[in-house]
Amino acid sequence: METIQSAPGQLIMNEIRSLSWSTYTFEENFQELRSALESVEDPANVPLMFRRNRSLLAELQREVARLLHNFVASVQSLIDHTRITARSVYAEADADLKEYQRRVDLTFREDPLSQFVRGLRQYSLHYKLPFIGWVMSFSNESSTMSQAFFLNTAVLLEFDGWPAPAKRYLDDAGERIDLVEAVSEYRDSVRDFYLWFEDDVRDLHSDAIEQVREYEEELALIELEGSIAMWEAGPPRTLGQRIENLFVQVLSTEELDRVAEAQEPQEKMELAIQLVRGRVSLPVGLENKLRGLLTRENG
Repeated sequence: METIQSAPGQLIMNEIRSLSWSTYTFEENFQELRSALESVEDPANVPLMFRRNRSLLAELQREVARLLHNFVASVQSLIDHTRITARSVYAEADADLKEYQRRVDLTFREDPLSQFVRGLRQYSLHYKLPFIGWVMSFSNESSTMSQAFFLNTAVLLEFDGWPAPAKRYLDDAGERIDLVEAVSEYRDSVRDFYLWFEDDVRDLHSDAIEQVREYEEELALIELEGSIAMWEAGPPRTLGQRIENLFVQVLSTEELDRVAEAQEPQEKMELAIQLVRGRVSLPVGLENKLRGLLTRENG
């Protein structure tokens, strides 16, 4: 176990896993914000135009402001965490950061929308929460009503802390910024960057990561052998009783639940073996031992 934990590939995987918590936080904040924004798009669902619903409108505006605050705060956290991770993983591979830096510049530093989102974080955390506007519109083409939350660009421009690219974005945006459109476009850009970044890191460290995978496979087989030995040495059991316990060191919680839900002992065992094969190269002899446990209990 100590060998695996100290292996270079494991250290790289730890870096990737740690950064994934930051990308998860960002993604969840985005999903919650988008869900709140989209929930009011159809006036039939939430008819905010009626006076009796004005208190609901105010409540929704406050909630969107809160969710927007969380979203833009997680933007900067993700940027900072990525910078630290990149320095570590590229230095470990003795690789330069030219391509990484080129993509960072293209996606974040030079992009007006990205700079606007970062500026909105500064606005929201250090100036004030932006006012969330609401508008209803009618489409002559489809003869339908729609409503949406937006940011007022004139109000935002009262803040003097916008970087130049963000200022250009605001100047080009017109009177309003559609929140759903802006945060969705930014999120898609971030997602594309991080898909590339993780693939690049895995390519740079492919040999080290493969070595860890081999270590983990070897350890999983050893632990499975140990589970079989303990099962055989234990007291007699009811046929198929808690077969999933044999695999607690090898399968995930979700996979163990799937095995537990199977009805018949044979079905449980075959499903567990199939799932183990998806993780490691399972020797035929070990498969036979596992199936033999059912024969033993049955006998």
